Amino acid sequence: MKQMIIDKIEELGGNVSFVDLRELPGFSGEQDYWDPTKNWVFWQRVSLGFILAIHELVRDGIIDVQVTSPTVYLIDDCVLDLPLVKRDVKYKTPSWVPLAFNKGPNFSKALAA
Repeated sequence: MKQMIIDKIEELGGNVSFVDLRELPGFSGEQDYWDPTKNWVFWQRVSLGFILAIHELVRDGIIDVQVTSPTVYLIDDCVLDLPLVKRDVKYKTPSWVPLAFNKGPNFSKALAA
């Protein structure tokens, strides 16, 4: 899973959305990728393997994850049916944070491996 994510970011050059990644084998599942401490939802219906791969890639500095404009998702006509997070606070109901994946400081090392 990790290598497929790396390959997709390399292919697209960055600013990769969940929409760009959803066709990867093993992406889909029964989990929500979210921060329960703030009630922020990053994406829905993903696999635990995908979530773990993202966490490991971020931890190892291979990818960076950044909040992005919802326009990135609107272009693909694929947004979550949740209110948008607008402030860094805990929300009472689940709210969506659109994310983009980019090359991290150790990305080139992962390509060479």
